Amino acid sequence: DALDARIEAALARIGGFAGADRAYVIRIRDNGTFDNTHEWVAEGIASGKAALQGVPVARMNPELRAARRPLYIPSVSDLPDDAPHRPHLEAQGIRSLLIAPMIDGERRIGLVGFDAVRSRRGFAEAEVELLAAFAGLLTSVILRTEAETRAAAVRRDLAAAESRLRTTLSTVPDAVLDLDAGGRIVLAHGRLDDILAAPPAGLAGQPLDAAMAPDLAAACRRCLDRLRDGPGGPRRRESETLALPGAAEAARWENPGAPDWFAWPEDGASGLDFPELAGL
Repeated sequence: DALDARIEAALARIGGFAGADRAYVIRIRDNGTFDNTHEWVAEGIASGKAALQGVPVARMNPELRAARRPLYIPSVSDLPDDAPHRPHLEAQGIRSLLIAPMIDGERRIGLVGFDAVRSRRGFAEAEVELLAAFAGLLTSVILRTEAETRAAAVRRDLAAAESRLRTTLSTVPDAVLDLDAGGRIVLAHGRLDDILAAPPAGLAGQPLDAAMAPDLAAACRRCLDRLRDGPGGPRRRESETLALPGAAEAARWENPGAPDWFAWPEDGASGLDFPELAGL
Protein backbone atom coordinates (compact mmCIF):
# COMPACT_ATOMS: atom_id res chain seq x y z
CA ASP A 1 0.00 0.00 0.00
CA ALA A 2 0.99 3.66 0.10
CA LEU A 3 2.76 3.37 3.47
CA ASP A 4 4.81 0.36 2.35
CA ALA A 5 5.86 2.22 -0.81
CA ARG A 6 6.91 5.26 1.22
CA ILE A 7 8.97 3.13 3.62
CA GLU A 8 10.78 1.42 0.75
CA ALA A 9 11.42 4.75 -0.94
CA ALA A 10 12.93 6.05 2.31
CA LEU A 11 15.12 2.94 2.55
CA ALA A 12 16.38 3.59 -0.96
CA ARG A 13 17.32 7.16 -0.05
CA ILE A 14 19.14 6.40 3.19
CA GLY A 15 20.72 3.22 1.82
CA GLY A 16 22.02 5.07 -1.21
CA PHE A 17 23.28 7.94 0.95
CA ALA A 18 25.19 5.52 3.21
CA GLY A 19 26.55 3.48 0.29
CA ALA A 20 24.99 0.32 1.71
CA ASP A 21 24.30 -2.76 -0.39
CA ARG A 22 21.03 -3.46 1.42
CA ALA A 23 18.74 -1.43 3.63
CA TYR A 24 15.83 -3.15 5.33
CA VAL A 25 13.21 -3.23 8.06
CA ILE A 26 12.76 -6.23 10.34
CA ARG A 27 9.60 -6.64 12.45
CA ILE A 28 9.67 -8.76 15.61
CA ARG A 29 6.41 -10.64 16.06
CA ASP A 30 4.61 -11.58 19.26
CA ASN A 31 4.96 -15.28 18.40
CA GLY A 32 8.75 -15.19 18.83
CA THR A 33 9.70 -14.83 15.16
CA PHE A 34 10.85 -11.96 12.96
CA ASP A 35 10.21 -11.01 9.32
CA ASN A 36 11.83 -8.76 6.75
CA THR A 37 8.91 -6.50 5.83
CA HIS A 38 10.66 -3.90 3.63
CA GLU A 39 13.91 -3.95 1.69
CA TRP A 40 16.00 -1.97 -0.77
CA VAL A 41 19.02 -3.46 -2.55
CA ALA A 42 21.71 -1.80 -4.64
CA GLU A 43 22.10 -2.78 -8.27
CA GLY A 44 23.57 -6.25 -8.63
CA ILE A 45 22.86 -7.26 -5.01
CA ALA A 46 20.57 -10.21 -4.32
CA SER A 47 17.54 -9.69 -2.13
CA GLY A 48 17.60 -11.27 1.31
CA LYS A 49 13.93 -10.69 2.06
CA ALA A 50 12.61 -14.16 1.22
CA ALA A 51 15.11 -15.80 3.58
CA LEU A 52 13.97 -13.63 6.48
CA GLN A 53 10.37 -14.72 6.99
CA GLY A 54 9.26 -16.42 10.19
CA VAL A 55 12.81 -16.72 11.52
CA PRO A 56 13.01 -17.59 15.25
CA VAL A 57 14.21 -14.66 17.34
CA ALA A 58 16.64 -17.06 19.02
CA ARG A 59 18.70 -16.89 15.83
CA MET A 60 19.05 -13.13 16.13
CA ASN A 61 22.27 -11.60 17.42
CA PRO A 62 21.98 -11.86 21.24
CA GLU A 63 23.53 -8.40 21.61
CA LEU A 64 20.90 -6.96 19.30
CA ARG A 65 18.08 -8.50 21.30
CA ALA A 66 19.26 -6.49 24.30
CA ALA A 67 20.53 -3.41 22.43
CA ARG A 68 18.98 0.01 22.86
CA ARG A 69 21.49 1.72 20.57
CA PRO A 70 22.83 0.98 17.06
CA LEU A 71 25.01 -2.12 16.81
CA TYR A 72 27.89 -2.49 14.35
CA ILE A 73 29.41 -5.82 13.28
CA PRO A 74 32.58 -4.98 11.32
CA SER A 75 33.26 -8.53 10.11
CA VAL A 76 30.83 -11.42 10.05
CA SER A 77 33.66 -13.86 9.35
CA ASP A 78 35.29 -12.89 12.64
CA LEU A 79 32.25 -13.87 14.71
CA PRO A 80 32.67 -16.96 16.91
CA ASP A 81 32.02 -20.20 15.07
CA ASP A 82 29.21 -21.05 17.50
CA ALA A 83 27.47 -17.67 17.19
CA PRO A 84 23.81 -18.56 16.43
CA HIS A 85 23.40 -15.71 13.93
CA ARG A 86 26.63 -16.26 11.97
CA PRO A 87 25.29 -18.95 9.53
CA HIS A 88 22.23 -16.83 8.90
CA LEU A 89 24.32 -13.75 8.03
CA GLU A 90 26.80 -15.67 5.90
CA ALA A 91 23.97 -17.26 3.90
CA GLN A 92 23.00 -13.76 2.79
CA GLY A 93 26.55 -12.88 1.83
CA ILE A 94 26.82 -10.21 4.54
CA ARG A 95 30.34 -9.12 5.40
CA SER A 96 29.60 -6.12 7.64
CA LEU A 97 26.37 -4.69 8.99
CA LEU A 98 24.93 -1.84 11.01
CA ILE A 99 21.59 -2.22 12.75
CA ALA A 100 19.44 0.09 14.89
CA PRO A 101 16.64 -1.22 17.13
CA MET A 102 13.05 -0.01 17.04
CA ILE A 103 11.89 0.22 20.65
CA ASP A 104 8.55 0.99 22.30
CA GLY A 105 9.34 1.36 26.00
CA GLU A 106 10.72 -2.03 26.98
CA ARG A 107 9.28 -3.73 23.91
CA ARG A 108 11.44 -4.26 20.83
CA ILE A 109 9.22 -4.13 17.79
CA GLY A 110 11.94 -4.52 15.17
CA LEU A 111 15.07 -3.02 13.65
CA VAL A 112 16.40 -1.28 10.58
CA GLY A 113 19.73 -2.20 9.08
CA PHE A 114 22.44 -1.65 6.48
CA ASP A 115 24.30 -4.63 4.98
CA ALA A 116 27.68 -4.51 3.29
CA VAL A 117 27.88 -7.42 0.85
CA ARG A 118 30.61 -6.59 -1.68
CA SER A 119 33.28 -5.87 0.92
CA ARG A 120 33.81 -5.20 4.59
CA ARG A 121 33.30 -1.61 5.56
CA GLY A 122 32.89 0.78 8.41
CA PHE A 123 30.11 3.35 8.87
CA ALA A 124 30.65 7.03 9.57
CA GLU A 125 29.07 8.65 12.60
CA ALA A 126 26.64 10.53 10.36
CA GLU A 127 25.49 7.22 8.83
CA VAL A 128 24.96 5.70 12.27
CA GLU A 129 22.95 8.74 13.38
CA LEU A 130 20.91 8.63 10.17
CA LEU A 131 19.97 4.99 10.70
CA ALA A 132 19.09 5.59 14.37
CA ALA A 133 16.92 8.60 13.48
CA PHE A 134 15.12 6.60 10.80
CA ALA A 135 14.51 3.75 13.28
CA GLY A 136 12.94 6.19 15.75
CA LEU A 137 10.76 7.79 13.09
CA LEU A 138 9.61 4.45 11.72
CA THR A 139 8.77 3.27 15.25
CA SER A 140 6.42 6.23 15.65
CA VAL A 141 4.79 5.55 12.28
CA ILE A 142 4.28 1.85 13.06
CA LEU A 143 2.81 2.52 16.51
CA ARG A 144 0.44 5.15 15.15
CA THR A 145 -0.66 2.86 12.32
CA GLU A 146 -1.28 0.01 14.76
CA ALA A 147 -3.32 2.32 17.01
CA GLU A 148 -5.39 3.48 14.03
CA THR A 149 -5.95 -0.13 12.98
CA ARG A 150 -7.16 -1.05 16.47
CA ALA A 151 -9.45 2.00 16.57
CA ALA A 152 -10.91 1.10 13.18
CA ALA A 153 -11.56 -2.46 14.40
CA VAL A 154 -13.34 -1.10 17.49
CA ARG A 155 -15.49 1.16 15.30
CA ARG A 156 -16.39 -1.80 13.08
CA ASP A 157 -17.28 -3.90 16.11
CA LEU A 158 -19.44 -1.12 17.53
CA ALA A 159 -21.19 -0.63 14.20
CA ALA A 160 -21.83 -4.37 13.96
CA ALA A 161 -23.14 -4.45 17.54
CA GLU A 162 -25.44 -1.52 16.85
CA SER A 163 -26.69 -3.22 13.69
CA ARG A 164 -27.41 -6.42 15.63
CA LEU A 165 -29.19 -4.43 18.31
CA ARG A 166 -31.37 -2.64 15.78
CA THR A 167 -32.14 -5.94 14.08
CA THR A 168 -33.12 -7.43 17.43
CA LEU A 169 -35.24 -4.44 18.36
CA SER A 170 -37.03 -4.59 15.03
CA THR A 171 -38.41 -7.99 16.06
CA VAL A 172 -39.57 -6.81 19.49
CA PRO A 173 -43.23 -5.78 19.51
CA ASP A 174 -42.81 -3.42 22.47
CA ALA A 175 -41.44 0.07 22.27
CA VAL A 176 -37.98 0.78 23.64
CA LEU A 177 -36.40 3.94 24.99
CA ASP A 178 -32.69 3.86 25.79
CA LEU A 179 -31.67 6.63 28.17
CA ASP A 180 -28.28 7.90 29.27
CA ALA A 181 -27.35 8.72 32.87
CA GLY A 182 -28.85 12.18 32.51
CA GLY A 183 -32.22 10.84 31.39
CA ARG A 184 -31.73 11.90 27.77
CA ILE A 185 -32.90 9.64 24.97
CA VAL A 186 -30.19 7.69 23.17
CA LEU A 187 -32.42 5.39 21.13
CA ALA A 188 -36.16 5.28 20.45
CA HIS A 189 -37.53 2.20 18.73
CA GLY A 190 -40.74 0.25 18.33
CA ARG A 191 -44.40 1.21 18.62
CA LEU A 192 -44.11 4.63 20.18
CA ASP A 193 -47.12 6.49 18.81
CA ASP A 194 -49.19 5.79 21.93
CA ILE A 195 -46.71 7.20 24.41
CA LEU A 196 -44.65 9.85 22.63
CA ALA A 197 -45.71 13.43 22.33
CA ALA A 198 -43.25 13.95 19.46
CA PRO A 199 -42.20 11.87 16.42
CA PRO A 200 -39.43 9.32 17.16
CA ALA A 201 -37.16 10.85 14.53
CA GLY A 202 -34.87 13.43 16.04
CA LEU A 203 -35.40 12.37 19.66
CA ALA A 204 -31.74 11.45 20.24
CA GLY A 205 -30.30 13.69 22.93
CA GLN A 206 -33.70 14.97 24.04
CA PRO A 207 -35.01 14.68 27.62
CA LEU A 208 -38.06 12.60 28.40
CA ASP A 209 -40.11 15.77 28.79
CA ALA A 210 -39.59 16.58 25.11
CA ALA A 211 -40.82 13.16 24.03
CA MET A 212 -43.71 12.36 26.37
CA ALA A 213 -46.70 13.99 27.88
CA PRO A 214 -45.62 15.71 31.13
CA ASP A 215 -47.46 13.32 33.45
CA LEU A 216 -46.00 10.21 31.78
CA ALA A 217 -42.51 11.71 31.68
CA ALA A 218 -42.72 12.55 35.39
CA ALA A 219 -43.89 9.03 36.22
CA CYS A 220 -41.03 7.52 34.24
CA ARG A 221 -38.53 9.71 36.07
CA ARG A 222 -39.90 8.63 39.43
CA CYS A 223 -39.61 5.02 38.37
CA LEU A 224 -36.03 5.55 37.27
CA ASP A 225 -35.22 7.20 40.57
CA ARG A 226 -36.71 4.35 42.53
CA LEU A 227 -34.85 1.75 40.51
CA ARG A 228 -31.59 3.64 40.91
CA ASP A 229 -31.82 4.79 44.50
CA GLY A 230 -34.17 2.30 46.09
CA PRO A 231 -33.54 0.48 49.39
CA GLY A 232 -30.22 -1.30 49.47
CA GLY A 233 -28.61 1.05 46.97
CA PRO A 234 -28.62 0.98 43.17
CA ARG A 235 -30.18 -2.12 41.73
CA ARG A 236 -28.07 -4.55 39.73
CA ARG A 237 -30.90 -6.64 38.28
CA GLU A 238 -30.85 -7.12 34.57
CA SER A 239 -34.57 -6.34 34.17
CA GLU A 240 -37.70 -5.32 35.99
CA THR A 241 -41.27 -5.69 34.69
CA LEU A 242 -43.78 -2.94 35.29
CA ALA A 243 -47.36 -2.36 34.13
CA LEU A 244 -48.24 0.69 32.10
CA PRO A 245 -51.82 0.64 30.83
CA GLY A 246 -52.18 1.46 27.18
CA ALA A 247 -48.50 1.42 26.31
CA ALA A 248 -45.70 -1.01 25.68
CA GLU A 249 -42.29 0.37 26.56
CA ALA A 250 -38.88 -0.48 27.97
CA ALA A 251 -36.36 2.05 29.23
CA ARG A 252 -32.81 1.74 30.48
CA TRP A 253 -30.90 3.80 32.99
CA GLU A 254 -27.11 3.53 32.87
CA ASN A 255 -24.55 4.19 35.58
CA PRO A 256 -20.81 3.50 35.79
CA GLY A 257 -21.49 0.18 37.48
CA ALA A 258 -24.12 -1.69 35.53
CA PRO A 259 -27.24 -0.98 33.45
CA ASP A 260 -30.65 -1.12 35.11
CA TRP A 261 -33.69 -1.97 33.05
CA PHE A 262 -37.34 -1.57 33.64
CA ALA A 263 -40.07 -2.49 31.20
CA TRP A 264 -43.76 -2.81 31.00
CA PRO A 265 -45.29 -5.13 28.37
CA GLU A 266 -48.63 -4.75 26.71
CA ASP A 267 -50.16 -7.66 28.60
CA GLY A 268 -50.07 -5.60 31.82
CA ALA A 269 -47.86 -8.03 33.76
CA SER A 270 -46.22 -6.29 36.67
CA GLY A 271 -43.16 -7.37 38.61
CA LEU A 272 -43.00 -4.26 40.82
CA ASP A 273 -45.67 -2.05 42.31
CA PHE A 274 -45.33 1.51 40.97
CA PRO A 275 -48.41 3.49 42.03
CA GLU A 276 -47.07 6.49 40.11
CA LEU A 277 -48.22 4.78 36.93
CA ALA A 278 -51.78 4.27 38.05
CA GLY A 279 -54.27 5.99 35.81
CA LEU A 280 -51.81 6.92 33.06
